[in-house]
Amino acid sequence: MFTRSKWLDSLAIVVKIACCFILFAGNVLAEQTEKTYSESQIKVALVYKLLHFIEWPPSQDLKICIYGANDEDASSFKSMPETTEFGGELNIIFIYKNDDSEIKQSCQIFFFSDNTSEDIQKILTNMVNTPSLTIGESDQFIRQGGMINLIRKDSTLRFEISVSALKQAGLDISSQILRIADQIYTNEHGE
Repeated sequence: MFTRSKWLDSLAIVVKIACCFILFAGNVLAEQTEKTYSESQIKVALVYKLLHFIEWPPSQDLKICIYGANDEDASSFKSMPETTEFGGELNIIFIYKNDDSEIKQSCQIFFFSDNTSEDIQKILTNMVNTPSLTIGESDQFIRQGGMINLIRKDSTLRFEISVSALKQAGLDISSQILRIADQIYTNEHGE
């Protein structure tokens, strides 16, 4: 027969086991619900957010041309929202290497994948003085005339901005973005 003392000891053990189970189950649940994102998904989210800090005409639909995307980037760009935060449509066009006829289209934003570095100089030269935002991810992108370059630094994705390239294209960027840029270039040589 259980005495009051043995009954309380048994109850204490059951409560301890239940607490351990709850803590373990909570940790497992937390691990399952914690999301991890690929670099490609982060890159696309960053591009999506950056386009909202450029002054565009009100309610303008925007077209993003993606040049030379690999399969993972293409998949991530396809999951981008179809509208902008200011209410315009957001259309995505994929342009593959050696098919730069599409580049003459009226895309407001061009994203150049890091595997297109040999084509970038020629394309950017042809785009000088056009009101299109250019975003890339190669070491020489700013020096080649690009406007925003995504860079990997300390295992994070950051960006640098060429204010002179933006001005040459007649585009204004928010000072909020300039404050958080990793580096800002103020002359046409990327310096």
